[in-house]
Amino acid sequence: MEAVTVAITKAFAKLEETAVKDAYDALTTLIQKKFGEKSELAKAIENLENRPDSAGRKELLNEEIVAAKAHQDREITNAAESLIEKIKA
Repeated sequence: MEAVTVAITKAFAKLEETAVKDAYDALTTLIQKKFGEKSELAKAIENLENRPDSAGRKELLNEEIVAAKAHQDREITNAAESLIEKIKA
């Protein structure tokens, strides 16, 4: 799985922590700005938010990240890395 997918999926367990929530919101807002609020990638994130334990939705998110080439966008990968750092803290 791409780092962006890992960051988003692992964040759900710690969204009650302010730093994690802020980093998660920053990443998802950035994705919406770059790819659009109605993009397949944004929809995949929203669907996963509704069922965070769904393996199928995690896989779909990963597919949409690759299809949109979000994993190649430096700004997005930096935001994902920042989120992972907050999750580990």
